[in-house]
Amino acid sequence: MSETADVPVQYARDKPKDCRYCFLWSGGKVGCRIGGKKNCFYLIRQEQVVNDKCYQCPYSKGAPCIGWCTADAIAEIRQKRNSCG
Repeated sequence: MSETADVPVQYARDKPKDCRYCFLWSGGKVGCRIGGKKNCFYLIRQEQVVNDKCYQCPYSKGAPCIGWCTADAIAEIRQKRNSCG
């Protein structure tokens, strides 16, 4: 079973309505130079991991974890605020 969520396909706003008007379109039998809709230049790739508490943590992107969990600390602070009133 895959741990990634099914994310709807989204394209950039400046994508032409038809592939024939794209600058990567070679026309004729060749078609798209980069392999069609699965590899489209205008495709916005959004990969989300389900059940990952580090998904929105700024320290989990591009660098190793800082040693203590920011998500746990934020959750604990929110819980204390909500219990106080």
